[in-house]
Order: sequence, then structure tokens, then C-alpha cells
Amino acid sequence: MRSGGYTFILNADTGRVCELNLGGWAGLARWSSDGRYLVFIRSVNYAAPTYSADLTVLDAATGNIQVFSVMPRGTEGLQVVDDFTWAPDNRHILAHGSIIRSTTPLDPSNLYELYLVDIVSGQSDNVIPGYQFYTNSHRKMAWSTDGSKLLVSCPADGVDRLCIIPVAVK
Repeated sequence: MRSGGYTFILNADTGRVCELNLGGWAGLARWSSDGRYLVFIRSVNYAAPTYSADLTVLDAATGNIQVFSVMPRGTEGLQVVDDFTWAPDNRHILAHGSIIRSTTPLDPSNLYELYLVDIVSGQSDNVIPGYQFYTNSHRKMAWSTDGSKLLVSCPADGVDRLCIIPVAVK
């Protein structure tokens, strides 16, 4: 019995179609710049109050699928990955994660944080613990070409702002 929706990948060169069973619904997807990895935001339960969304990585070289929990385990609330962007090294992902405890978006009990995910080691670290990165749309994050800095939307006091954050990937 399959759970979730249907996700297909089409090889435009060969015309071959491959179905992926991600165990849920694939949302946003992006290839690493070297073409080896395809990362999805995967939704397992699509309706509140049990909705969740995580990062699911397809290694195109091996066919392995790996699921990453970005936020710390045991954190109370709905855990949702809202957006992500690849680092230039094709190993790290910056993910915007939310822990939803209230249906009011700006309720202070909700957490909106940035996590640096290493897809090789499986480690995930909060980029700036305690700082809220609330965004209301995708594509509000970018890496510098050398991978040393992040440009992210960091609204404050109701004003949209951009922040440059230095990052050291391990």
C-alpha cells in the first residue's frame, strides 16, 4: 500500500520516467549544482493538526533516499521545513524551519529558524539560535559564490530587511 502522492522524474535526454515513493507528497524540489542530489520538501501528513514537512534527499548516483529532521528531536509543535537553498559545496543546505505551536503566524510561541544541514554527516545546526527568521514566501535565502556568507530575509518591526550572515561550514 502506498502512502502519499506521486512523484516522477523525467530524463529529458532519454525519455525515461522514474517514479519515486517518498512516503508523502513532494513539494518544493531543487537539484544540487553538480546534479548529484535532488532535495524535496516532503509532506507526510497534509492536514492540521498533524501536518509536517521535512527535507528528503535523493542521491541520483546511488538511488538512495534519505530523510532529514532539521529541527531538534523532541521539540513540541508541528515541525515544518518551509524553504531551503543549496550551498556551493553541494554538501550543505540552508533550511528555514518552523515549529508551529499556534495557528497565529507571529505568535511568539512559534519558532522560525535557520538550520545548516550537512547531508553527508546528517548533522543539523541552528545558524543563529534564538533569532526568529519569519518569512512569508519562498526564495528569501542565497549563498555567496564562495560559500562563506548567507543573504537572508530577516524582517524586523514589520519591515522586510536583508541580513548578511557569515557561515563556516565544516
